[in-house]
Amino acid sequence: MAHQLGRQAARYTSLKPVLQIILQAGHPVLSWRKQGMDSLELWVDRGDGKGFVFLAIDTVPGYTDTAALPAPGAGAVWKYKGIYRESDAQVGQWSDVATTTVAG
Repeated sequence: MAHQLGRQAARYTSLKPVLQIILQAGHPVLSWRKQGMDSLELWVDRGDGKGFVFLAIDTVPGYTDTAALPAPGAGAVWKYKGIYRESDAQVGQWSDVATTTVAG
C-alpha cells in the first residue's frame, strides 16, 4: 500500500497542465488535457494591476472566458495559468503562463 501511495505522489509531482488558447467571438477558449485528474483550477491576470486572480475550476476541457472584453478599439493582454485538482486539492505543478491579446 505504501509503495502504491508513493507512486501516486510521484505521478502528482510530475503533472503539469499545458494550456492552449484560441479566440472564439473575441473570447479566449482555454484547452487542456485532463490526464486522469478531476479538474483544472484556472487563474487569470487581465493586466489591471491585480495580478493573477482566481477564475474557475473547470471539469471539462475547453473553458470559455466570458469576461467583458475591452472597450471598442482597445486591446488588452490576458494571461492564464492552471493547476490540476484531484479530490478537491491542488496537485502537480502550475502550468506555464499562456498569453493572448483580446480586443473590443
